[in-house]
Amino acid sequence: MIDFFAYLIAVVIVYRRILLIALSFGLVLVGLYIGLDHRVPQIDQDYQVQQHSTETVNSTLGSADRLGRRYVSLEELNAAQRSAGYAPVGFFGKKWPAKVVEVLTDEDGIEFVRGDGVKHTYQGFEGRRMKVVRLATEDNQETLIVYRSDLKK
Repeated sequence: MIDFFAYLIAVVIVYRRILLIALSFGLVLVGLYIGLDHRVPQIDQDYQVQQHSTETVNSTLGSADRLGRRYVSLEELNAAQRSAGYAPVGFFGKKWPAKVVEVLTDEDGIEFVRGDGVKHTYQGFEGRRMKVVRLATEDNQETLIVYRSDLKK
């Protein structure tokens, strides 16, 4: 029995590099197999926030225009807007997660009033569509993000 353990020790000493490589390879394969069952969900690249005028948005709350869509971060919302052809211009508030409660659109510039009553105007975007996405957390804390279209009309 002692000869057997001596033989195993000799094999491990002589072939340790090969054994470590095989062990590492096996761990990588196990990690990949486990990773397939626990993938991180990806952002839906086909998602686009619909464009609406103020009147349309107010009259279609609860319809299939993506009002109520929940975002967990500014990065997730910006990714969805970039895929729709919009770039961020400015934002107010950093409260996440939040749901879309209003989408305002206009041409060449945009005006909107924040929840605290302060009016804002974005001008100087001639030939571009503008969009304001208003989001609210569960406790009604507001986040507003202003976007401009990538392409001019």
